[in-house]
Amino acid sequence: MNKVIFRTILLTILHLGLHNFSYSGIDENEIGKANHNYSATKVNYLTRKNQRNLEDSSKYDDKSLNYLETDPSALFFNGFTLQFRRSSLFKYRMILGIGYYRANLPDFWINASPGNTDKGWSAKVQNGLDLVVDYHLFKANRGMFTGMAWSFYNFNIERIGLKSKFTSFVPSVRLGYMWRPFNRWFYILPIAAVAYNIKISGESTIAGASLEIRKWSFVPTINIGFSF
Repeated sequence: MNKVIFRTILLTILHLGLHNFSYSGIDENEIGKANHNYSATKVNYLTRKNQRNLEDSSKYDDKSLNYLETDPSALFFNGFTLQFRRSSLFKYRMILGIGYYRANLPDFWINASPGNTDKGWSAKVQNGLDLVVDYHLFKANRGMFTGMAWSFYNFNIERIGLKSKFTSFVPSVRLGYMWRPFNRWFYILPIAAVAYNIKISGESTIAGASLEIRKWSFVPTINIGFSF
């Protein structure tokens, strides 16, 4: 009997406690008010964020920008590349640039031509000059673009201890996308290019063997840079 009375009293206390002090003493109206304030704060934050994004976007569409750009992959081949470019014509959709390039040619690139295999070739671009013109198809200073490049490369080549030099002219057409992941001055530039190699001076033959360089080549790359 005592157990029954004790259980009844305990359940009554719990019922009264839950009824009068629900949510640990927080009134339901207070909870609703807090949720309302949180929702309003969240909406204001998202509104300000969208406004900042629109303001950042407007920074690129109506002005001429300067660009400093590099291809990080050149570092893996003991090289270096740097371009300076500027958006100018056609409502800033056209970007004109000049660049410098140097790098060792990797063995897999040399041996891709069957005539070079097992000949002991090594080669590098000692100095390269790039002239670039890109046109952004939809928006200035961002998004998809197409363009052309005209490159002059001085090659230093070596085989069986003997050396030689020659110069090539390499025009190319390219297609890419300027991606600004943080909607700021930093950008990433994936590019796919088709290039044609023309030897214009010098000698690419050593001890009766000629270094074969494919006339046509597909050149994918990813550049990074800053605009200002």
